[in-house]
Amino acid sequence: LLLHSLLLAGLLYCSIADAQEWTWVSGSDLTDQSGVYGVMGTADPANGPGSRNGTVGFTDDDGRIWIYGGFGLASDAITLGRLNDLWRFDPATGEWTWIRGSNLTDQPGNYGTMGIPHPANEPPGRNRPNIWKTADACWIFGGLGAPGERRNDLWRYDMTANTWTWVKGSSAVNQFGAYGAQGTPNTNNSPGSRNGAFEWTDADDNLWLYGGFGFGASGDPSLLADLWKFDASSFEWTWVQGSTGTDISPVHGTMGTPSNVNTPGARVSSVSWVDKEGNLWLFGGWVTNFIRYNDLWKFDPASGQWTWMKGGNISNQNAVLNIADPTNPGPDDTPGARNGSVSWTDVNGNFWLYGGFGLGLNGDVAAPLNDLWMYEVEENLWYFKGGSLTDLDQPPVYGTMGTPDANNTPGGRSSMAGTLGSDGNLWLFGGINGGTARMNDLWLFSSDDLISGVDDPAVSGTILRLFPNPAYSEIHLSIAGGGGSEQWQVTIYDSLGKQVANTRFSGNELSWPIDRLPRGAYLLSMDNGKEREIRRFVKM
Repeated sequence: LLLHSLLLAGLLYCSIADAQEWTWVSGSDLTDQSGVYGVMGTADPANGPGSRNGTVGFTDDDGRIWIYGGFGLASDAITLGRLNDLWRFDPATGEWTWIRGSNLTDQPGNYGTMGIPHPANEPPGRNRPNIWKTADACWIFGGLGAPGERRNDLWRYDMTANTWTWVKGSSAVNQFGAYGAQGTPNTNNSPGSRNGAFEWTDADDNLWLYGGFGFGASGDPSLLADLWKFDASSFEWTWVQGSTGTDISPVHGTMGTPSNVNTPGARVSSVSWVDKEGNLWLFGGWVTNFIRYNDLWKFDPASGQWTWMKGGNISNQNAVLNIADPTNPGPDDTPGARNGSVSWTDVNGNFWLYGGFGLGLNGDVAAPLNDLWMYEVEENLWYFKGGSLTDLDQPPVYGTMGTPDANNTPGGRSSMAGTLGSDGNLWLFGGINGGTARMNDLWLFSSDDLISGVDDPAVSGTILRLFPNPAYSEIHLSIAGGGGSEQWQVTIYDSLGKQVANTRFSGNELSWPIDRLPRGAYLLSMDNGKEREIRRFVKM
């Protein structure tokens, strides 16, 4: 269980003890660092991306962390600009690899021929694009190029072939949207150029897109409230819902009640999630530098209706917290209004939110935030998990690289990249503080909240039980129905993906001492050559 303590000395700070800790994994503890590119395609301990904000990221099927683009520094320590470099971090080795793109800023890219992959193809540099990960590729859309230049091009990156394909949209900037008939896919449909939109990937690998700042069907660029879906098999956009115009106000309706007239309205720099039922969720965002939201919304693709779930129905709302017992949240508990946060969906289907630029428990002056929240979907409750809510703009506390510590924190920042690791932990990269300082640090957050239950079903009709969880000096494995004479290879990995212990056994029971392992979150893999089972556990 989590242990929380409140330190009230001019601020409210929640310290998460035991197995809930940040780890500084890679990058510098200084700001505004240039990148070290090394040799393209070759991993090296010295390699690393430059400091940046507005970058995007994902995790591949092998558990490696990828980031793309943003605004910041390339190999030149002086020249800030839009980036088009693609990087990969391997948690098993702790090394970065420069995969593609330029080591210079503001590069024009190379579109090639639409629909045709080619080794020379390269998207132009951009800030705050959208990114999706599907079963066989990653995709990027839009973003901000040079000042005043927004894009609506859609690209597909084939990780196996290491090639980009220009799929849809224009190679020119500042394009109006081609909406077509609402609800009808068409090869000529396309969202207008924009940046700061937010995205989802559904269970069928369709790409969803909402809002941002850019172009509707006509007029000057402004805030958007349109919802789009891209079919990755037919390569067609569908305008699903929302206005073809700009600056649409929210219609909240009644909290918890879906309606055809409800809409989050026009906004930019929100965060998003997908729940286990396939519903699309979004939180917060901003309209101007002085208007931010903390409302939580759910969209049901089956009904086409939005539901206002939590938070305020007016702008610039402070956080709400059951200060007497933050581990026991009230129905009104909620993060404060903000934009530029980072979000994750964990293996249990819970939504996580970190930082951004906005409001804490009190006051009306926005600042960089370092608060961490978890939303439990079935309970419809926000849980405060750490960080400061009253003394904002906290500096990072790095500790020792590679060592988790309850006192570590990435500090107040916004416009960073986040992705869920294959080990179930939360990864965070880069971002910007309240001024102009950009970071290139990579962080990992581990928590027993991220550990899936010990009674998860295993493959081939058998069930592996791992207990106790959390464990202290020993873990016990039990195979329902008996393991027979089959030989099982059992391996434990730490939160960075490194192998820390292994053994073999046959039968249906194993008791395994783990007293030499440091406390933290671990992944156990058990394989007999025909089937594999994975369990996560916490060492106290």
